[in-house]
Amino acid sequence: MKKAVIIALLYLVFGIFWIYFSDSLVFTLFNDPEEIQKMSNYKGFVFVFLSALLLLLAIFNVYKNVLKQKNQIDILFSNPDIGFIQVSETGVILDINENIANKLGYTRKELLRRKTGDFTHKEDFKEDIYQWELFKQDHNSTYTRKKRYLHKNGTPIWFHLIGKMVKDFKGNPYFITAIIDISEQKKVDAIISSELKEKEALINNTTDVIWSVDKNIQLNSFNLAYTQLIKKYYKIRPRTGDSILDKYTDEKEKQFWLQGYLKALNNEIFSVTNKREKEGKLTYFKTSMNPILSDHKVIGIACSSKDITEEQNLIETLKNTIKEKEISQDIFQAIFENIPIMISLFDHNDRTLKLNKELLQTFGLNENETYSLDVLNHIIHNEKVRSELRSNILIDFKNWKDFQVTTPNGELRKQKWINILIKKDRSLSIGIDIERLKENTNNNFIYVSKKSLPE
Repeated sequence: MKKAVIIALLYLVFGIFWIYFSDSLVFTLFNDPEEIQKMSNYKGFVFVFLSALLLLLAIFNVYKNVLKQKNQIDILFSNPDIGFIQVSETGVILDINENIANKLGYTRKELLRRKTGDFTHKEDFKEDIYQWELFKQDHNSTYTRKKRYLHKNGTPIWFHLIGKMVKDFKGNPYFITAIIDISEQKKVDAIISSELKEKEALINNTTDVIWSVDKNIQLNSFNLAYTQLIKKYYKIRPRTGDSILDKYTDEKEKQFWLQGYLKALNNEIFSVTNKREKEGKLTYFKTSMNPILSDHKVIGIACSSKDITEEQNLIETLKNTIKEKEISQDIFQAIFENIPIMISLFDHNDRTLKLNKELLQTFGLNENETYSLDVLNHIIHNEKVRSELRSNILIDFKNWKDFQVTTPNGELRKQKWINILIKKDRSLSIGIDIERLKENTNNNFIYVSKKSLPE
């Protein structure tokens, strides 16, 4: 409208100046009435020609813009899932493209002059009325929502609407909306939602404590086991956005865990065995923190904590039993040979390894051979891990360490190992292979002592 006014004003100014100056020029140059009449006719012809040329340029410019917009709209609405609908203030359809009409099982002509409420899902109709009231109060507001229209056969179809209130050339308001069929997207969303609920149920059903934090060490997500653990030991209910360190009242404990989180944020994997005491009962946990990467940048930490109290108690029991002075050699030998966990005795002086039956069977080693630390070359491929094992076997470490080993058939297995110094020159290493332990669950442990056991 603004451009049309500008063109009209330019034409008006041009016409006034043309008439005034051209008439003055003709009367100045000519005195003969016939000549003046003749030149006036020529002047009129030139004015008509220039006017026609000006109108041609203006119309051509408008036509070019309209054609450009038409081509863009044609490309846009050639997609059968995209269309438009034009509705009056009273909800009557003024126009709708054929694509959307066909989606609903109608022709375009069948829908013209009908009200949108006639085929809007009843659960979405109240929201439509509310939006109409808002538009009546503010014609400049925009509108976006997902709603269901009913197919001719009654089947609901989901659409995404993006609209705005506009005015026609008479100033009458009407509503125009871009409309996109999202029914397939809704089906995919339903499948994803179902899968997420299943995964959430699995995570919440595990006894492992699982949580994640963002790069500011604020709680991002957590499972039911995490909620129960925090309520049990800290008497608070965790919430998304909480600072993960605020729950620690002991400054030493707080600094310890802060260092762990900082290591993970520095793209390092942090793992530790820790214990908690409640009402005189000790519970051991294996806690791991793994960096979450996006575009090679750490954006958060995924954390898990597993209750390993049974494993730890087993080790403590063995450790205490072995250290008892009154234990007899044959009882120790029976435990060493028959218990379904891997055990090795390392003599620091002659550098020899004594391996129990479970360890020999796990790695397919010969029972009659004498072994040294060189046996690690056959079961551990990673030189860094072998070096770590060689150094660990000489020290007393109380935390379980995870290792990946290779069985005779080439299978990679995850195992947990711990090392105990029985004497200054002798180490006892204990390993647990969860899969082998499961296999031996139903086996009976039978031992008959060569001597009578004291009552």
